[in-house]
Amino acid sequence: MKDKKKIIAFTLLIISLLISIGFTIVSLFDNKAKEVKVAKRFVEKLQKMDIIDTKLNVEKIEFKSVDKVINKNSKTQYIVVGENLGINLDSKYVVTGFSEKVKENISPDSIIDKDNAKILAEEYVSKITNEKFEFKEVREVKEEEKKSNTYTIAFYKYVKDYPCYDNEIVVNINRTSGKLQSYTNQSINKVKYNIKKNIDLEEAKNISIEYFSKLNIKSQIVKEPLLSVTLRVDGEFELSYVVDLSIVTNDGKIDLYKLFINAESGEVVNRTSELIQDSTSN
Repeated sequence: MKDKKKIIAFTLLIISLLISIGFTIVSLFDNKAKEVKVAKRFVEKLQKMDIIDTKLNVEKIEFKSVDKVINKNSKTQYIVVGENLGINLDSKYVVTGFSEKVKENISPDSIIDKDNAKILAEEYVSKITNEKFEFKEVREVKEEEKKSNTYTIAFYKYVKDYPCYDNEIVVNINRTSGKLQSYTNQSINKVKYNIKKNIDLEEAKNISIEYFSKLNIKSQIVKEPLLSVTLRVDGEFELSYVVDLSIVTNDGKIDLYKLFINAESGEVVNRTSELIQDSTSN
């Protein structure tokens, strides 16, 4: 009798384990199917809005999910590929990136200009996401990338009603077709923000000029300062004025500086520099 009870208990345990394994396998397959479905819908959305140049039939493309990204610093958890397309998704199945490989020869006569590329990029991003964003820059092309067939255009993402200097949406616009060739939109991890403002714009400008005056260096503000959420060196975010200035050094070189001024205290919390040119050269 005891042996019969043991056999029944053991059988029930085996059945329970098999059911559990079955549910796990089904769950894995369902999740894998989900990222593929989301990626496929995203590509269909881009096609319907005439944002991408591909003429492929999405229904006939064999999309497949590759292994999860093993990178603690990346929010991308899934990569789905199909034909010449690639789509990245985060853990909540939100699309964080898209790319399309396009092979073509660039004809100088057919290249669209930067201004039109910027307009197209803003239009595409507004159709893809409901997030608030603001134009940042058209990235300069490096000498070794002169033959690139795309414009790289960056936008600030907004945090707490302010543009975030270190959080961007980046798109690549094909120089010939004007279509979207890639899109990246990854949010930063949840962190603490110090969004306090005691310093106004004019005070920030004066602080910037005085900063270099104390070093016996003449400086000039080259564009309107940006009030934005910026990343501090200690990893926290705060509201700062980003001020661009040009200076002429003692050896005749022109440097462009960015000063990051805390909007609460007026403290210069960071600075970066870039050599522009030799002012003595013609």
